[in-house]
Amino acid sequence: MPICAIALVGSMDSFFKLSVEPLRDEAREDIAFLCFVFLIIAASVLVGCVIEHGGFAVLAESMTQRLRVAILKSIFRQEIGFHDDPENTPGMMSKALELWAFRVSTLCKSIGAKAAAMSSVLVGIAIAFAYCWQMALVMLGTVPIMIAANAVQMLVMLGASKVDNDGIKHAAQIVSDSVMNARTVQALGVEKNLVQMYISLVSKSTQGMWKRNFMAGLGFGVAAGVMFFVIAGGFYYASYLRNAGVANFSDTMMAFMGIFYAGLGAGQAAVFMGDAAKAK
Repeated sequence: MPICAIALVGSMDSFFKLSVEPLRDEAREDIAFLCFVFLIIAASVLVGCVIEHGGFAVLAESMTQRLRVAILKSIFRQEIGFHDDPENTPGMMSKALELWAFRVSTLCKSIGAKAAAMSSVLVGIAIAFAYCWQMALVMLGTVPIMIAANAVQMLVMLGASKVDNDGIKHAAQIVSDSVMNARTVQALGVEKNLVQMYISLVSKSTQGMWKRNFMAGLGFGVAAGVMFFVIAGGFYYASYLRNAGVANFSDTMMAFMGIFYAGLGAGQAAVFMGDAAKAK
C-alpha cells in the first residue's frame, strides 16, 4: 500500500498543474501515466494476494488435518480418570478439537500477514525519509500514540468478552451433554431443570453489559479520534514546512502519505493475524 502514496501524490500534483495554462499538456500526460501505474499496482496486488492467501491456506489446511488426527489419538490414549474430570467432558473435548485446530490454522495464515505488515512499514518509512525526513520524523513520533489508542481499544474489547466467554463456555457444555444424552434427560424428566440452569449461566454474560458496552464504545471512539488528530497535526506541520521553504508540497505529502499508508497497510494485515500467541 505505501507504493500507492507515490502515485496518489503524483496525481494530486498533476491536477494542480491543470490550473496553469502552459502546463496542461504535461499534466494530462502525467495523469495518463499515473493511471497506468495504478493499473499495474492493481494487477500486482491481485496476483500477490492470490499467491499469498492460496499458499498459506493450503499450508494451514495440511497442518490442521494432521493436528486433528494427533489430538484424537491423544484423547484415545488417555486413562479413564482423564475422562472423569469435569473439564474433560465429551462436549469440552469436541470443542477443544475444533478450537485448537482453528488456532493453528490462524497461526499459519498469520505468517503471511506479518510479512505483509513488515513490508508495508519498511517501504513506507523508506519513501517518507527519501522525500522529507523532517515530516517523516514527526509522523513516526505519532506512531506510539496510535499504538496506545489501539491498545486501549483492544483491552476494553478483551475485557468485555472474557466475562461472556466464561459464562457461555459452561452453558455450551450443558447443551452438548444434554443433546448427547437426550434419552436419559427425557427419561429422568429434568428438561426444565436443565433449561433453568442454562438460562442462569447465559444470564451471567449480561451482568454489567451497560458499562462494558459503553466502555467498548469509548475505546473505539478514542482510537478513531486519535487517528484524525494525527492527520490534522500532520497537515499542519506540512503547511509549516511549506511556508518555511524547507520542503515543497509534493515532498511533504509524499512523506505524510508514506507513513500513513504504511500504518494503514500494517493495520489491515494485522487484522488477519488472529490469536497467534495462543496457537503457539
